[in-house]
Amino acid sequence: MKDENMGGVGQLIVIAVLIIVGVILFQVVAQNTGDITNTVTLTNSTYTAGANGETFYITDYKYISSPVISNASGGEVIAEGNYTITNNVVYEGNEVIAITVDDAEYESMDWNVSGTVQPLTYSSNSGTRGMVTMIPIFFALAIVVAAMWPVLQNRIFD
Repeated sequence: MKDENMGGVGQLIVIAVLIIVGVILFQVVAQNTGDITNTVTLTNSTYTAGANGETFYITDYKYISSPVISNASGGEVIAEGNYTITNNVVYEGNEVIAITVDDAEYESMDWNVSGTVQPLTYSSNSGTRGMVTMIPIFFALAIVVAAMWPVLQNRIFD
């Protein structure tokens, strides 16, 4: 004779495994969403400038906006005409920020660079950033539906 509750127990185990695996995967997806969508504030990061006309690279980021560059030892702000910033330059296989020294007065000095930067993992495409934020939402909804499926299937709410 077949036990009537065996189907329910098996279904309960399958749903429990689905929820556990779903929550684990949800955590991974949600943690990496910020890497793709968030910019970072860079504050007084020190780099050594090259000689006049030479370029140095900020390899941890690919784009900087609202840059402020100052002399690391004296603290005075270096005006924009004394350097040229080029964003999204491909250097050693990654997009980076290139800063070219345009004035011999500031060559071979340590510079503090500040501004809002995009990490290498940041997506420049606004559509991608919008879709990436939707993935955890739909993933969470799928977990809820999987958890509620046995309840809905047994018509408890009728």
